[in-house]
Amino acid sequence: MFSTYDILTQRSPGMAVIWLAATLGTRASYKKLSKKEVNSVNLIKACDYITAPPEPLALRLTSNLLLGVTRVFSQQYNFYLNEVNNV
Repeated sequence: MFSTYDILTQRSPGMAVIWLAATLGTRASYKKLSKKEVNSVNLIKACDYITAPPEPLALRLTSNLLLGVTRVFSQQYNFYLNEVNNV
């Protein structure tokens, strides 16, 4: 029913990176994720998966994944902002 291993090992939407961003702790810790890893996350597919999973997710896992989505989005936005400012 609550198979977290299968969800976190999927490669397509980047759930593992999202989960790591949520659980690494402070802001300095989750900034250790590389730019390539953060930009490889497809946030649209990840949000669709979280809101309508094929099987029920534990509430704690869902909340962690949502926190990770916001942190990954923030990092993607900061990367984009830095690129635009440097042009």
